[in-house]
Amino acid sequence: MSPQKTEKKTLMYLLVEYLSETSPFMLLIHMLYIIMVCATLSVSYVVAFHWSTIVQIYTSAHDIRDFGTNLKMSVENDSKLDDLLTGLINETGGMRAYIYRYHNGLAAINSVPFFFQTNTHEVIAPGASRLLPYEQRIPASFNPYINNHFIKNMCVIVTDADKDPNSQNYYYYQSRQAKAFARCPLYMAEGDLFGFIGIDFTINPENKDEIDRILSDAAGKVEAIFGSSVIE
Repeated sequence: MSPQKTEKKTLMYLLVEYLSETSPFMLLIHMLYIIMVCATLSVSYVVAFHWSTIVQIYTSAHDIRDFGTNLKMSVENDSKLDDLLTGLINETGGMRAYIYRYHNGLAAINSVPFFFQTNTHEVIAPGASRLLPYEQRIPASFNPYINNHFIKNMCVIVTDADKDPNSQNYYYYQSRQAKAFARCPLYMAEGDLFGFIGIDFTINPENKDEIDRILSDAAGKVEAIFGSSVIE
C-alpha cells in the first residue's frame, strides 16, 4: 500500500475514532473553540494589515471640522453629475444613465482581496424604473468581459441583450429591461480605475461609434469633476 493511501486511511480512522468516542457536548465545545480561534485569527489579520486604514476611515467619519465644506462640495458635484447624466439621456435617447464607483472590502483570512461596485448616481427617462437603491455592493467580478475592457481603458457596447437566454448579457435585459447598454471606465489622474459611467437602451442604438464618442466624452467630464474634488 502506498504511503499516501496509508496516510489517508490513518486520518479517516482518527476521524471516525474521534467522532465515535467524543460526546455531543464535547463536540460542541470543540466546535466553539475552533470558531473562536478562526475569529481571533481574522481580527488579528485585520489589525495587522488594515489597522491604519480602519483608523483613517473612523477618524474621517467622525471629524466634523471640514464637514460643511465637504458637504457643500459633494452637493455641487452631485448637481454637476446629475446635469451630465440628464444630458446623456437627452442626447442618446437612452432610458437610464448612471455612474458606479468601485470600493473594496477587507481582505479575507487568506489575504485575497475582494471588491464591489456601487451605483452612486442615476438619472432615468420617463417610464424607466429606478435601480440605484438595489445596485449597492455588487461584486465587481460580476462580468469579467466588461472588466477586461475597463482595465484596458476601453468602453463596452452590448446589443441584443434580450436575444439569447443563455448569454450572460441576458441578465441585463431581465433585471434592467435593457436590450442594449454602453459603459466606459473612469480613471483618476493617477491612473487608478475608480468606476464607470453607462447608459441603458430599450432598443439597439443605430450608431454605436457615435454612442462610444458621446460616452467617452462624458467619462472625461466625470473624471474632471472627481479629480477637482477632495471627496474620494
